Amino acid sequence: MRDVNFESFLQENGTEIHLAISVCQQNLIRGQGYPENDRQFRQLKVLLKSVGVLAKTRVKFHIITDSHDVYQQITNVTLDWSSTYRNKIAFGLRKDLYNPPDMESIRNLYRPCASQRMFLPYSFPNTDAMIYTDTDAYFMQPPELMWDLFKNFDHRQVIGVTAHLFQYTPPFNAFPVFGFTGLNSGVLLLNLTRIRNFPNGWIKSIKDIINNYKNKYHVLDQDILNILLSKDNAKYAYEVPCEWNYMFIMCNYVRNTCPSLYTNGLALLHGVDWSFINEKGPKFKAVFYAWEKYDMKSPVEELLTSMRYHLREAPLHACGKVPNIDDLIMKGIKKHLP
Repeated sequence: MRDVNFESFLQENGTEIHLAISVCQQNLIRGQGYPENDRQFRQLKVLLKSVGVLAKTRVKFHIITDSHDVYQQITNVTLDWSSTYRNKIAFGLRKDLYNPPDMESIRNLYRPCASQRMFLPYSFPNTDAMIYTDTDAYFMQPPELMWDLFKNFDHRQVIGVTAHLFQYTPPFNAFPVFGFTGLNSGVLLLNLTRIRNFPNGWIKSIKDIINNYKNKYHVLDQDILNILLSKDNAKYAYEVPCEWNYMFIMCNYVRNTCPSLYTNGLALLHGVDWSFINEKGPKFKAVFYAWEKYDMKSPVEELLTSMRYHLREAPLHACGKVPNIDDLIMKGIKKHLP
């Protein structure tokens, strides 16, 4: 298989960005125990809106799901948008869940569908590069700026990851992790071709980790990637700037732990968990509500006005106590919208 030369890849595929999400019917039905049974679908609509508004070129969404009804539900979201936004998004054919032989037990790690992010190179064997995001993530700057980060990969790097910045911080981590604080797997830049040619085999490496750690810990998909890209294998990972996976925990202790936020502004907001947002992340909830309420047939100025209003009215808890947090949240999106 050929390696990915990003410039030739763009020439062959135009400027189309490939973005993958995984959604299981079980998640949408039971709502992960939250009052809003449509919680994940609400998040998906916000993710799609953020791409439709901010993208300057076409984005192809690839949906991995166990249900045709779920696929149809997602692809119907854009039907009543203005053509300006609707034409920026294309949907690939539905992809069924993929699990390697003898690894069916991995399917329900953490949440149904969560393990799919590790196997995208095999779900899409003819695709060279792809961005994966959790469904509770949404863009605050154009997604093609994230796509351009592939150009920063050196000749060895197969995956782009962001630092977790909490939970795995030593001495609390019980197993090897990427870097000092571990990685967060909610946003991944995947050079699929290089992963398929990973030294010692990508799937074999995952199997070995599961076999070596399953009797000691309940190893989840994010844990597996941390172990896989720890120590000597860290050279295969490119560290994506933290503003491209900004989580409430990065400002939950009354200080911003993502230094590049001051320079570049917020680029992608990752909700992490709806219950945390409700109680500890009112600024995140404010941005979410502004996106959710925005009518995709209305002038984009209405979105910015709504976002400023909801941020101003949000309680000053956690992130709200960080100096100038509203300006930091709005800085990125203001650069790209009138």
